[in-house]
Amino acid sequence: MNKQRTSQLSKLQPYLLLLVILLLAYLPLSTFHFGMKNDAFSDNFPNKFFFTQSLRSVSLPLWNPYLNFGFPVYADPGFAFWSPITWFFGAIIGYNAYTLTVEVLLYIYMAGITMYHLGRYLKFTPTISITIATMYMCSGFFTGELQHINFLTGAAFLPFLLQRFLALFQNQAIKNAFLLAIADYMVFAGGHPAIPIGSVYFLFTLSVSFLILNPTLRQNWKRLLLYHAISIGVFVVLYSPALYSYLSILPEYGRGAAAEQSTKGAMQTGFSLSSYLSLLYPFATTKNASFFTDDLAMRNAYFSIAGFALVLTQLRNKSFIVRSLLVCGVLMLVLSTGGYLKRLLYSNLPFLGYIRTNGEFRVFTISCFCVLAGFAFMEIERKSKSQLALLRTVLKSILVVGIVLLCFVLVTNLDHFTNYSKDTIKGLKGVIDSLTFPHVLLVSLIINLTIVIALLAMKGDLKKLSFIIVLDLILNSILYLPFSGVGVVTLSEIQQQYDKSPKGIVIPPLISIKDIDTLPTKTTGLIGSWGFYNRKIGITQLQDYPSYFVNTEAYFNSNLPHTINDFPYVFLKSDIDSSGSSHYYHDQNISVTSFSSQEITANVNLNQSDSLVLLQNHYRFWKAKVDNKEVKVNKSFITFLSVPLVEGSHTVTFRYEDNWLYVFTGISLVSFMVIFISIYIFKKRGRNVLEYD
Repeated sequence: MNKQRTSQLSKLQPYLLLLVILLLAYLPLSTFHFGMKNDAFSDNFPNKFFFTQSLRSVSLPLWNPYLNFGFPVYADPGFAFWSPITWFFGAIIGYNAYTLTVEVLLYIYMAGITMYHLGRYLKFTPTISITIATMYMCSGFFTGELQHINFLTGAAFLPFLLQRFLALFQNQAIKNAFLLAIADYMVFAGGHPAIPIGSVYFLFTLSVSFLILNPTLRQNWKRLLLYHAISIGVFVVLYSPALYSYLSILPEYGRGAAAEQSTKGAMQTGFSLSSYLSLLYPFATTKNASFFTDDLAMRNAYFSIAGFALVLTQLRNKSFIVRSLLVCGVLMLVLSTGGYLKRLLYSNLPFLGYIRTNGEFRVFTISCFCVLAGFAFMEIERKSKSQLALLRTVLKSILVVGIVLLCFVLVTNLDHFTNYSKDTIKGLKGVIDSLTFPHVLLVSLIINLTIVIALLAMKGDLKKLSFIIVLDLILNSILYLPFSGVGVVTLSEIQQQYDKSPKGIVIPPLISIKDIDTLPTKTTGLIGSWGFYNRKIGITQLQDYPSYFVNTEAYFNSNLPHTINDFPYVFLKSDIDSSGSSHYYHDQNISVTSFSSQEITANVNLNQSDSLVLLQNHYRFWKAKVDNKEVKVNKSFITFLSVPLVEGSHTVTFRYEDNWLYVFTGISLVSFMVIFISIYIFKKRGRNVLEYD
């Protein structure tokens, strides 16, 4: 019994260790004191909050009536509606400011776990696997993009995708084809098209490299093609509800425009050449300088000094898998670049036109480099003197560069540093705000030199090297997060704003749009438009994120809002005269009797024929019944729903019905069950054709 418990504890140790590392590296977040900044709450949270509130009102969260006059959130490519993790948090736990923080930490933790399992699959030792897992989950991608949650959701499963991709190349079997399809699903269900589209380019390049560099694989290309086709087919079936939803809404989707073509826009959303500085000195990129042309969130590609040095030692490695990963890493760096190169590539290559930002593509490079560092570590583990000597040579070169750069910075900025040291310390925020590029570069240089010296002192002791790498990543993560992902506003302050929102889905009052309460600009910048949370229908200006319809944008670009803003979300068309002027007074003849995210019912008394207007966006799946008889739903005032009515008293019901969605969802769920059963039934078949050494 004791041996069994010891064995179980031993199996849990890597996961517990990764959890401890996660909590330490993301201490500004894991303490639940400070909240994530910018996009995390203002852009990514509204649909999650609605998701929970709708389910708690016993209504499927398909149509969000509060989002830009209504939007089908299940068809929003920017929302991870089809991820099982979203349903776990939304339905079982419930979304609030604290659980969103837990979810983000969970995705980062999953990134570490999937990279750990990839390392073990490649026969790396547990120590090496934990090391590269730490490199990945504490890399500059996760610390830099912390506020962009929908990037993290897909990136968390990239190592799992790579593992299953390699497994199918190694052993063509139904089980491996099914597991690759599931890995594809988890990446694609992350809620943002960038990571899935990048995955297509990444895996395609890796496949071509394998076939070119490995003659054995070329001889089996037909078999490989067959099993990859099976995997893709299974994935399409699993992902069919999402594919159906996206294809349905694409012609009317307001955020499907091509990538920005202006020089400024293209540069700011890419990983610029100046940001290569982050590979050695990540903290130096936290403050803007004239040569930084990209956004801070897109600027960090750090995965430890030792990791970078280990990758450089692999440039001479002739293994086809090492060379393939190098090729893919470099290619994805090219695709993450902004400026002219981005405009050239993204206007000519398929699917890339839908990517508005592209600096996130560096995550593919980081994942490749983490694996390459693992291969280099394995050579040291096998007592390769040449590998250790090469690593020490690279580290000494980095040390020399750091010393020279440190001297240059001190000499050229001595007066600046002296004046700064005389300033009164005004608190943490005051210090952070007063830092300039020379300050952060100096700090980063000191950290870099200290770590390099410590690495050189280890003299090839693998466990000590791994320990220094982990400390390096924890330190740089903690330093970077206050600039990129964690704000000065406490999490409790953010939650206090959400607590003001009515619980569940309630019947909105019939008040004029212009009279709906709003929030101060400062608060809006923190949590987003109050229209997402006040449980009232109507906005006076378009919210450009999360999503909107093209017709909604056209409505706001017209003169109609000046008139419509005088009305509540339900009114009679006759209240607007032929000149376009409104003469609306509170109409006692209209009352809303029930309201949910999918169905709205109103009672109307008319003394003449008219049309009832509902301020929800017209979309093909809206149906209407007047006195239990189905009628045609018309489009009025560019984008809104309306139905014609004759004189008399009527009960009007608008209902959102997408029946094909249920069909595809049923097919997907049944397919998942069949696949999970099949995985245990099918035995591994086919011969191994992929060797990693």
